[in-house]
Amino acid sequence: MSTTLDHGYTCPDIDGAITEIKAEMASTLDDVISDYAPQTRDEDREDAANGFADDLYGEIESHIEAVRKTNEDLRSAAERQLEEMQDRIDELESEVNDLECDKDRLEDEIHELESESA
Repeated sequence: MSTTLDHGYTCPDIDGAITEIKAEMASTLDDVISDYAPQTRDEDREDAANGFADDLYGEIESHIEAVRKTNEDLRSAAERQLEEMQDRIDELESEVNDLECDKDRLEDEIHELESESA
């Protein structure tokens, strides 16, 4: 039994989602600027949208990073629980082995007693 979570690390997925969030924010802001200031040159509109998107992301970044931290904490907790379960399995296997040895010893004693009484 593995004592690590059988799931890949999710930071690359989170990073990809962040990149997509930033792109969506920039695209939406570009649309808003285009709707409310149609006279704005394409290059200026794009620069403004990207700047606003960066500013907006800066405002929410700590929340996204808190989610990443929670994700890391969940992985650590799961791996710790897996280790504890593996330790318990090892203990139980040892107990089973000890009980099997006791059983074999008692069976031998029974056979000896049966031989003596025969």
